[in-house]
Amino acid sequence: MIRGSKLRLSSQGLARLEEDGFSRLDSLVRWPPPPNAAGIVLARDGSMLLLGYAIKPSGPLLGLPDRPMDDSSGVIKSSTGNEGGGSNWRWAVSKEAGPTWWDLETKRRTIAPSVASSSTLAAWMEQPKVMGVVRAKLLDDQTPWPMGVGSWFESLPTGQWPELPLSLKDGEFILGRAGNSGPSVKPRGGVHARAGKRADQSLILKTVSSEVICLADSSLVDLEPKPLPNRILWHWLKQIHPRLSKLLIDERFERLIIDIDQKRSNLLTRKLSLDFPAKTWSSKQSLHLDSTGVSLRAARSILTYLLDERDEPMVIHWRWSGQKEELHRLTSDSRCRLILTERSSLPLPFTLSSKEKIGHFTLELPGRIKVPITLDLQSRTIPSDWVEPKTPLELIKGNSSNPETPKNRRQAIWTACSLGQPNDIWADKIEGSYPLAACGEGLGIR
Repeated sequence: MIRGSKLRLSSQGLARLEEDGFSRLDSLVRWPPPPNAAGIVLARDGSMLLLGYAIKPSGPLLGLPDRPMDDSSGVIKSSTGNEGGGSNWRWAVSKEAGPTWWDLETKRRTIAPSVASSSTLAAWMEQPKVMGVVRAKLLDDQTPWPMGVGSWFESLPTGQWPELPLSLKDGEFILGRAGNSGPSVKPRGGVHARAGKRADQSLILKTVSSEVICLADSSLVDLEPKPLPNRILWHWLKQIHPRLSKLLIDERFERLIIDIDQKRSNLLTRKLSLDFPAKTWSSKQSLHLDSTGVSLRAARSILTYLLDERDEPMVIHWRWSGQKEELHRLTSDSRCRLILTERSSLPLPFTLSSKEKIGHFTLELPGRIKVPITLDLQSRTIPSDWVEPKTPLELIKGNSSNPETPKNRRQAIWTACSLGQPNDIWADKIEGSYPLAACGEGLGIR
């Protein structure tokens, strides 16, 4: 067997795996669970976990505490063994689509319990004897997790979000949110995004293309096409005449610029129109390079120009068949923020794949760990024509949650306007620097 290769289970192997999960559940659980318990650790091997859940988990991203509950009282134990005190939390991600649910009395598979957990002991004891088994992996396998087999744990408190691993939080840009409304994901390294649906492609590009070079069809990013930098033409000529010296390419480049300015029609300008249909040219640089209708040779010319002459981070929508050396050169460049393709495979540390629901993606990390990601463009992008409210009473309630720490006053007020519900923790944090935003969060949207 090759180390790191993917294993595919037969139906018999999968059945045995599920039976093993139930066997561990049956041997460890004494009904009822501790009051308000969410789940129990059934087995673990390093960062790989087998968890039993008494309630339905909120999603594939699982919040886990570092302190167990008392088996009888349900009170959180402190690190010294005493009761009381809060917990630190960390993330695990489910390795399966959802829990496998078991009826502990009949010892048969069943459906998820429909009764929500109750705070009263009587209601808790009367709930169906149903639990689910989940195979999961800790996102951060560098920090030891002190929970042992047989430890019961509570649910992640509402509004509390564990820290993500460094590889997901110390990057240069925000890709999206972990889960549906979790902490911001800022990947440390380039991302290969694979999306075939145009709506997903547009959302990805508009989310990550702020203040970077973006090579994409203008219709995908809702921008008016601008003239392309004429230095691209130098690299286009080099594509056509790879053996010519730099001096001869320079001479042809100067003549081509004159021909374009004077709208001359000749063999070279007609060839240019075929590779760059309906494009205009300028001596100025631009962050958005419209790739609508351009040929593979034109795309290679643009990419070579970017790699050789520009310093900004890059977002590239590569829609041409065949992966040329320029694209692979970009994958090993620190300026590579994201490359979007429909299929293919690129040697980048992160892979973003679209799911059936628009705006929902899976981010695959090194080690084949998959984290659910939600892209929410509206809550993080400030429209250029947005007018800041002057008083708290002018704030209009939004629908976002889990706000970021703002970098400036305008972002703080925009965030306050975007919130769907009051967030006292966020307001207290920013009150000293941005009092209007903090006051508005407390008054204007309630």
